[in-house]
Amino acid sequence: MSLLSRRHALSLGLASATPLARGAGGPLRFARYGDWNLDFSYHLLKAALHATGEPLTLAPSDQRMNQSRAAVELKRPGSGVDVMWTMSTPQRERELLPIRIPIYRGLFGWRVLMVRAGEAQRFAQVRSLDDLKAFRFVQGHDWPDSDILAANGLNVVRGTNFEGLFGMLAKGRGDALPRSVLEVPADMQRYGQPNGLALEPGLVLRYPAAVYYFVSPERPELAALIEGGLRRLLAHGESARLLQQFHGEALALARLPQRRVLHLHNPLLPPRTPLGEAALWQQA
Repeated sequence: MSLLSRRHALSLGLASATPLARGAGGPLRFARYGDWNLDFSYHLLKAALHATGEPLTLAPSDQRMNQSRAAVELKRPGSGVDVMWTMSTPQRERELLPIRIPIYRGLFGWRVLMVRAGEAQRFAQVRSLDDLKAFRFVQGHDWPDSDILAANGLNVVRGTNFEGLFGMLAKGRGDALPRSVLEVPADMQRYGQPNGLALEPGLVLRYPAAVYYFVSPERPELAALIEGGLRRLLAHGESARLLQQFHGEALALARLPQRRVLHLHNPLLPPRTPLGEAALWQQA
């Protein structure tokens, strides 16, 4: 069955007769990055598979791996990795098969600023991208976000050690450290407060960014199955409720409706990103 036909069958709620749908061959293996049982992406995928009505289970890969290795393993037949989740890039979309439903509703592209305590007022008069060009932004040396900020003409100070980024900001090597609204609560507790940092209260940088589930290009039936389950969750509001369950505290802390939104261009955004499907994306 073609991918298009498979998606049509899913939209009608029809069960597949493929070995995948019958649950043959054991559980689907996902790339294990860390504490997967606490990961929203895992629980959303589990719910999506359940929503299909297929007798499928999930299990982590035998070995822990980073995302680069996971992408390699996903392409290798018999590797023990069936699905992974990661930020989409043009290269990843060329080499793997994406399910183009943003797992986090694009929230990794909503960036609030960690600053030195007592210096948040420096950003009070910022109203435009040009105003931001007066500041230095600390970021990881290999983060896509670093390249996105630089492509928008911002001054980026790159560091090679994650924990060291917060020390760089505290020591005055930069003026702000942009972090996703979903990352800030944990970052502030673990690294921000010990380094005398605070959350700037008035701004949020926004650029389109999508974290997707990816499967092997040889598994279009699996991609269609996952997409069908995700769309069922969307239609019934289940994905939004699950996101609130895992990240409601972070969204409350971010206070997005009260912030001034500065829109940035993302030159790394793949051309087939479904920006026109508003229901897939977080709105302030």
